[in-house]
Amino acid sequence: MNIAPADKRKVLKARFAKPEIVTAPGIFDMVSAKMADSMGFDCLYMTGFGTGASYLGLPDAGLATYTDMVNRVAAFCGGTTRR
Repeated sequence: MNIAPADKRKVLKARFAKPEIVTAPGIFDMVSAKMADSMGFDCLYMTGFGTGASYLGLPDAGLATYTDMVNRVAAFCGGTTRR
């Protein structure tokens, strides 16, 4: 099911407005994204260190470019069911 970006923002804003704690596991590659997505969490977050380390095999020392990170986010969003 594809949701328009404006609707995604509304859903996320409404979720954050609730008084309950939001549990959002950190993802860093497509395997972790798919695993976390299959568990039904309300949202996921991309960890910068983990993403850089899994993508480049190096510690997060600013080596991954903005474009690298945006491309990773796009892949994660495209590969999870709550699009």
